[in-house]
Amino acid sequence: MVKIMPRVLRFNADNFDPCLESWTEQFGLERAQAMVRRNPGLLGVRPDQTEDADSSMYGSYFVAAIRPSPATLAVWGLLLISLAANKDFWVGGGFYNGGQ
Repeated sequence: MVKIMPRVLRFNADNFDPCLESWTEQFGLERAQAMVRRNPGLLGVRPDQTEDADSSMYGSYFVAAIRPSPATLAVWGLLLISLAANKDFWVGGGFYNGGQ
């Protein structure tokens, strides 16, 4: 988790156990731990904000989906490099070429 989000080291560690207990009551231990693995930012949540955590569960899937992976970054990097080197693409109008 520290590699994904280094700022978790600055969160208040006194909140971790009460939050995990609340999420465990709502989802079960394995699902609660998986939710925090997907979105380590949840470690910064205060315990009084964990009563209805359905949105946190769904949000954790969203955060995991948009977090860039090395493969995704490599694909986008290659695409951008190939587009930057393609003079005809930019001279022709780029992504918008006037409907031609």
